[in-house]
Amino acid sequence: MRTLIIFIFLGIAATGYAKILLTEKAIIMRNSNVEIQFNRKDLSLLQLRDCRRNVNYVLKPGGSLFHASFGAFSGDSWRTVSDYTLNGFNVAGYQFKKERDENVDILKLYYLDGIVNDAGNTADICITVSLPDDSPFINWHIAVNNKSGTPLKEVHFPLLNGLASNAPGSEKTDSVAVPLFCGNIWKNPRYTLVTGQEMSNYPMGSGLAFQMMYYNDGQGGGIYFAAHDAEDYHKTFACRPEGGSFRMFNIHYAETPPERAVIDIRTPYDSTTPFGKWELPYPIVTGLIYGDWYDACKVYRKWTLNHKRWTPLAERDDVSERFRSEVMGWMCLWGKPTVPITPVVNDKPNNDPHFIQVCNKAMDQVSDTMVALQNALGVKLGVHLYMWYKWAEMDYKYPDFFPALPGVKEGIAKMRAEGVAVMPYVNVLLFDSSIPQYSEAKKYFKKNLDGNIISPGPTGKGLYQGGGWGGMCFATEWWQNFIANVYRQLKDDYNCDAEYMDLLFSSQSFCFDKTHGHTIAGGNYFGKGGRAITEKVKKLRPKGESFIVGENTGETYIGTVDALLVALPETEPTSIPMFETVYADRTNLMGLYYGGDSQLCFELVRGRMFWLAGAIDLKDQKKIAIWRNLLHTRKAALEFLYDGEFLRSPDVSGIKHIKEKWRVFLKNQQEVEFSIPVVFAEAYRSPEGAIGLVLANHTEQEQTVNIPWNARDWGFKEGTQVKRMDCTGGVWSPACEYTIGKTVSVTIPAKNAVVVKLAGEKPAMPILGAFSPGGSLSGPVSPVTYNEDARFNPDNKIYWSGN
Repeated sequence: MRTLIIFIFLGIAATGYAKILLTEKAIIMRNSNVEIQFNRKDLSLLQLRDCRRNVNYVLKPGGSLFHASFGAFSGDSWRTVSDYTLNGFNVAGYQFKKERDENVDILKLYYLDGIVNDAGNTADICITVSLPDDSPFINWHIAVNNKSGTPLKEVHFPLLNGLASNAPGSEKTDSVAVPLFCGNIWKNPRYTLVTGQEMSNYPMGSGLAFQMMYYNDGQGGGIYFAAHDAEDYHKTFACRPEGGSFRMFNIHYAETPPERAVIDIRTPYDSTTPFGKWELPYPIVTGLIYGDWYDACKVYRKWTLNHKRWTPLAERDDVSERFRSEVMGWMCLWGKPTVPITPVVNDKPNNDPHFIQVCNKAMDQVSDTMVALQNALGVKLGVHLYMWYKWAEMDYKYPDFFPALPGVKEGIAKMRAEGVAVMPYVNVLLFDSSIPQYSEAKKYFKKNLDGNIISPGPTGKGLYQGGGWGGMCFATEWWQNFIANVYRQLKDDYNCDAEYMDLLFSSQSFCFDKTHGHTIAGGNYFGKGGRAITEKVKKLRPKGESFIVGENTGETYIGTVDALLVALPETEPTSIPMFETVYADRTNLMGLYYGGDSQLCFELVRGRMFWLAGAIDLKDQKKIAIWRNLLHTRKAALEFLYDGEFLRSPDVSGIKHIKEKWRVFLKNQQEVEFSIPVVFAEAYRSPEGAIGLVLANHTEQEQTVNIPWNARDWGFKEGTQVKRMDCTGGVWSPACEYTIGKTVSVTIPAKNAVVVKLAGEKPAMPILGAFSPGGSLSGPVSPVTYNEDARFNPDNKIYWSGN
């Protein structure tokens, strides 16, 4: 028998066909790329093996593949002492079944009659594992046949325990990449908490920007782990140490119809009618691939391109061309005076003539500044206008916005007449219980288990003013229409031409209000509701005239939101561009909170739309000069910096580095010293297949650099004949014949930028290195580590991402 099995294995390796084999102790699924083994006795995970590299990824075999919790909520706690948990070891029986579909082997694992309540009622679990022929990817599904009247709360699946590479040296080189904000990498996941509940919830601006994590053993390969979910279901990605190994899994929060949801176990409920079958509404995909986080991101990108909701910007017709090719930068300014004011007296707008005069003067200053800057820089600009509204304070009395302060309408009219874009601040989540509209709005707030309003601030009170805040439930049509009407008024009554949505991603916690009609507690009602808001707002304008900006990174609203403001969370030059690698050509990232010369250069090469907190001093001619150079460079290179796909970053290790302190917003705005290159550089691929190298010099001296050519990730082989054009400060040189060599030499003037365009007769076709063993350049490693692991709590101030 042993000889026969070896013979069959050799046949599989030669043909690439998937095969399911049985031994005395194991069920083995295998093709030429990957092998996965399960224990025949209890269907636990025995091994996950990379057949090409001869590497095992399970160091501690025998872990359960799932963890399912059943029970009613207690009214004040997610978990109760009455909860029942099923795993692969506390069920009454096991079965498995082999199937063969077209080019796919399918294994069904059955865990039967696990007890889920005090009455002895049971549930069955069915896990489906699919392995296509000659593919490194495994698809996972789970279904629960709940034969009880006790609700299913959450499922941890697939629960991959005992993971770590056995490749020599990997215990010193391994890491896990997770797209928290734009991206983070944690070293040593065998002993360091990478992520878990509260730190990587989706969809959420303080959690995952997209649904993937990647274990890199640092020796050439790793484990791709992703939810291929295009419907925005609420979930958490977790990766936790086990002391010498780690476990990686997805937490899915079950969707219970509101009429069957049990918010308080002390309230009588129907415990006899079985819930029946529940299925995970999307597949989890794991794969043994080659390379680093960049390669894993390109695998995820390939999946997203199959979905219309993530259509590339170059193929969309609903985004205003004005905000692509004309409005190049944004200034974040206040619409209120800098002196103390009393905008409301006896619950009515202040009509004092002196107050009105002061407000008019403040808006005159805003409009005059924007027009003067626009003239000095030679491109159209936009103002991100804060504190324009009735109460004129941040995070106070929202959403009682109207009427705006005196002078706001007139100031906007002056700016619009000169071509300045106007995007007022609007918060789409918070509602103050002290405003008159509260009596109607209160039933549409998000509710906790105890029925109280969820207050998203870290103190449970107002963020700065100490008021009674609540977060609105995006799933409610009342709130969708209410907030859409705010934007309608700004468009129709104030002539604003862009929309900003603060806290669009933040604090998307569960809502337990059964009257809202959505499922309890899990589901996709928050992402779906948020998209409904953005779709309603986009429809306020004719097709092709809309420009909507949301706060923080995330894939959830791409397609209806046109840019994402990342000025606060992304303020480090070591930021890992995972999000850009997947989505740079599908949305615009905007801003970096601090506007030093090096920060501006970093913004440009990363493809971000320029955004500055405050205005440039018109007397600072050096600052005006670098702004002008960089703005015109972006305007001239939109095929890369707006429409282009983000490629692997150039190797800048050969470029001189200097020490510089950057203020990091998420580290209490402390100054942190970084080693940065004198020239920042990134690479892009245009929709037509040209390669663009974008380089920005933030020093006082001209810099000549030699960028090593990366044929693997940029597509053109050495020796390829192309046309080369260089754009310096926004001016393109004539095209010339150029042969791709080992390096590309570029000279960048002081405080300026150069874009090198390389266009061949055929489009550049980067090689996705994820599917074959081989060397791969490594990206920078984030120094951040988290050592906390708390139960889900949307109000935990450590992970709250409001501003």
